[in-house]
Amino acid sequence: MALNGLQRRFARLSLSARVEVRPFSPPPNFALAALELGVDLLAKKASSSAAASGQRNQPREIDTDRLAGDVLLNYEGQVFEVGRTLAMDFEGTKVELTVTSVGQMDLGHSVPAHLADMGQLLSPTSITFNRN
Repeated sequence: MALNGLQRRFARLSLSARVEVRPFSPPPNFALAALELGVDLLAKKASSSAAASGQRNQPREIDTDRLAGDVLLNYEGQVFEVGRTLAMDFEGTKVELTVTSVGQMDLGHSVPAHLADMGQLLSPTSITFNRN
C-alpha cells in the first residue's frame, strides 16, 4: 500500500514505515445524513522571487455546489471521520478538505459509540463547506 505525503503526515509515518491493515465493513445505519468539510488551498508557499516582486496567491472563489458534486463523485461509498484530511484536485486547483463534523442518518439502529464521529458518504448525504 502506498501513501502520499499528506496521508503520511496525518498518520505520522515515515517513508519506510510498515503498517498492518485490515478491511473495514461498515455496520448497518452507517450512512451520513450530513458531512461538513473545511476547505483550504493545497498550494506551495510563494517562491522568494515572487514574494520579492510583490506577487501573492490571490484568493479564489470556489463554487461549493460543483465541489460537493465532485466530492460525491470521487468519494461516494468512502468512510469519513471527524478530523480526517484529504487532498483533491478541483477544476485544476488543489484543495485540502478536512472533515469538521458528520451527522448520521437515523435508520432505527444504534451505532457503537466508538463509531459515532464517522460514517459512509452516500448520494443523499448533504455536503457543506467552511473555510479552514
